Amino acid sequence: MMNADEAVALLRSDSTEDRLNAARTLARVARKKDAAAIGEALRSESDRWVRRSLARALAYTEDRRRGPRSPAGLVSEKDRADELLSVAMANVSRLLLHEFNPVLGDIRRYATAAVADFETSKTREAVDRLDRLMKAIASLNEAASPADMQEFDLAVVMERLCQVCEERSGVLMERSGPQPLLVSGDPCLLELALDQGLRNAVEAMKEADAQGSVEVTWEHTGGNATVQVLDRGIGLPKGFDKTLSSIATTKDKLLHDGMGLLTSRRALLSMGGRLEVLPRPGGGAIFMANWPTRAGGDRADTPG
Repeated sequence: MMNADEAVALLRSDSTEDRLNAARTLARVARKKDAAAIGEALRSESDRWVRRSLARALAYTEDRRRGPRSPAGLVSEKDRADELLSVAMANVSRLLLHEFNPVLGDIRRYATAAVADFETSKTREAVDRLDRLMKAIASLNEAASPADMQEFDLAVVMERLCQVCEERSGVLMERSGPQPLLVSGDPCLLELALDQGLRNAVEAMKEADAQGSVEVTWEHTGGNATVQVLDRGIGLPKGFDKTLSSIATTKDKLLHDGMGLLTSRRALLSMGGRLEVLPRPGGGAIFMANWPTRAGGDRADTPG
């Protein structure tokens, strides 16, 4: 295993992979005297993943100055595994987009010229299906990106998402939550995650021919922000994995939904959060997003 001296030396490597491995090692073993070298590397680093690990390493040296680091401050094996998975997903999806998008454009152009009545043909349906898949991969690539954490008003984000969904679907979104509600997180990743939850709720309501509205709630308690989307639709399929840690299906519609939910889960993981999709008592489903925030949300709950 790499030691601190070897990791500091490797920060000067031309290889992004070497620098990433070095930064991750320092996030676990950095010493107080390594702070200057880590800070210098952080100022010159361009790769987002390396910067993220360097920031952790620098924070570790600051903890070392203050005294022994608490177990809660350590990066867990699960966190490291999630980060490795995010890097892999981002790299693979980026490669797929780079290689397949031009080919898909060529297929559409050639098919338009070669297939009679292309606009109403099965060929058009197949090309559109491929196009939807590539858009899903693009969303997955975006969701796997490191979070740009900042403070924002969650109520404003929710109002905007609900308005767009109502205009798009004609289904009423019944909102409930503090206004304003300042939280920390990445608003772009959050919108990417929640948009899928709203879409799924609307589709489930329409498939069940259900009347009424979709309920959307948000709150900040105990250092965490939570958003829930509750519907009275067709409910969850038998054996559905509520934590979405594995999604596997071959049916086209379920594949589309699965990709969307995987994107939502990955976006929330990038913010240190989690996603659960649960059966709703009385019928329907609950899409629940939860992520840790700073104390700004607590202040927003206080009148005045």
